[in-house]
Amino acid sequence: MNVDLLRYMLGIASGADLVAYRDGDRFEPLHAVYSRNCVAALEQLVQRNNVRIIEILRLVKTRFLTLEEIARFDPGHLSFFNVNTEEELSRALDIVKTLQGRGIIL
Repeated sequence: MNVDLLRYMLGIASGADLVAYRDGDRFEPLHAVYSRNCVAALEQLVQRNNVRIIEILRLVKTRFLTLEEIARFDPGHLSFFNVNTEEELSRALDIVKTLQGRGIIL
């Protein structure tokens, strides 16, 4: 997670129930800011036996980040990089090695 980006997201959260990034129909729910207003919406989804987190977007006021906003804090967009395949795992390990070489991470 990118702490500076997260602080920015908290700063722009006023007036929104959820601040998140969406790329087309791909919603990134983990690196997001949720207000307390989301609790009722999440409870409603659970009661309907609908466990797809993307459904919350229809129930709450959402502020989506733009690529430009993300790039100010995370030019490589690593905050929203997912590891779901062997190829993505390989890329993630390469990224870690690069960052370790630069002394950015241990």
